[in-house]
Amino acid sequence: MKKIAIAFGLLMSGFSFGQIKAIPLNTEEVNRLAYDALSGFSTLKEETINALNIKNTIGFLVEFQHEGKVIGKKIIKLYSALHNMGASYSLSDKRVEMCFKTKDLSDSINFNLLKTNHWKIVHPKGGEEHICTDHLGVDLFHSKDQNNHYQMNSLVDGKIQMILYRLE
Repeated sequence: MKKIAIAFGLLMSGFSFGQIKAIPLNTEEVNRLAYDALSGFSTLKEETINALNIKNTIGFLVEFQHEGKVIGKKIIKLYSALHNMGASYSLSDKRVEMCFKTKDLSDSINFNLLKTNHWKIVHPKGGEEHICTDHLGVDLFHSKDQNNHYQMNSLVDGKIQMILYRLE
């Protein structure tokens, strides 16, 4: 019986130790990440890597929220490459393709998304109706000023918020 209890304890401690943490990025961290990701070769600078502690990051999670409810999630991979100068990191995507259940959004929001010509209604066989982006997807980051201060994008005049998390 002791062996079973010890094995069970070890198994459960392995589950709690091995869990991935999602840490939300603040506005300055989003700005720093977006600035590097959208400029030049899309490689993150050493200062950004150190400031965001990216060496322990396995990727990023983009969460889409409407009225405080999560309506979609997307993983953004973090690519790393080792070379003679050290390591370099870059994001896999700066745009994401996304689908939402039409029943999770009001008719006016669905209509506004369809008006942009980058969204379409999809009827999967035997499934619920979805509204999906076209193959170009949605920009993760945008800048409202000439100083290239970036923030997370939002959809339909801020009614659908995008929140970025670091996964480690």
